[in-house]
Amino acid sequence: MGRRATNTTKSGKFMNPTDQARKEARKRELKKNKKQRKLVRETVLKLKDPMQIIEEMLRLDLLEIEGITDMINDKVIIDKKKKLQETLTRILTLKKKIKKNLMKPKNSKLNVIRRDTVLT
Repeated sequence: MGRRATNTTKSGKFMNPTDQARKEARKRELKKNKKQRKLVRETVLKLKDPMQIIEEMLRLDLLEIEGITDMINDKVIIDKKKKLQETLTRILTLKKKIKKNLMKPKNSKLNVIRRDTVLT
């Protein structure tokens, strides 16, 4: 069950060369769009403030404690808290990932030079 060749259809028939070119172009376009969507999501997460999300979660907890949730559906509050928690987790993992990338040595030659100077 591997990947299907781009020159055949699902039933195994060979494709018209024009259709084959369209299929490959579509595949490349989807790959490019996937990268763009990922970059947009990361940019949006970078702009969000974790403290603001925590404050919003605390506000929802206070609403729940004070009993004001009778006016608002409990399920809505639970879903909002869950969504905020997931967003906060994604922000923190992204920040950790960025921090790791900044800590990595960029140039391996520079790393070798540093090791040589330390050894001597």
